[in-house]
Amino acid sequence: MGITELLKKLKALAERGEGGEAANAKAMLDNLLKKNNMTLEDIEQEVKSDHVFKVEGELNKRLIIQICKHVNRDIAIYHIKRGYIREVGGNILMQCTAAEYILIDQMYAHYRVVMEKEMDIFFSAFIAANSLFASYSDLSFEDLNQEQKERIARRDALARNIKRETFRRQLTG
Repeated sequence: MGITELLKKLKALAERGEGGEAANAKAMLDNLLKKNNMTLEDIEQEVKSDHVFKVEGELNKRLIIQICKHVNRDIAIYHIKRGYIREVGGNILMQCTAAEYILIDQMYAHYRVVMEKEMDIFFSAFIAANSLFASYSDLSFEDLNQEQKERIARRDALARNIKRETFRRQLTG
């Protein structure tokens, strides 16, 4: 179900639901609209307009573009030049509907956090694969909690699939 359908269902439930169900639906709908500075008319019209995202870092730019194309591969995306970022309010401009904008914004917020966690595990695996770590923990594996043990198991599995690169000193002496 797309975001437009979700918002329309929330609106219908808010109008025709009973008791707490209607109140919850209205609260969710109002929250989504307020958070994105939009109205019900914006959602119902499905007119494409310019929406700007401020995205830091190359990986985050790649992520939001991927999400954008996942939502609708026909969305036009423009990279804003440095001199205009402050004026426009961001560095990625998309021409999409209000509903698409809400969905992209929510997916980006979710997947950015997920990606940061996964990148942390990848970094740990990269360090392990290339033996770049320093031993600084007095804890044994048995002292770790279940979540820490699972994280180490994921790291080790990933490390086994990372190509190890050997550093060769260029200077001697």
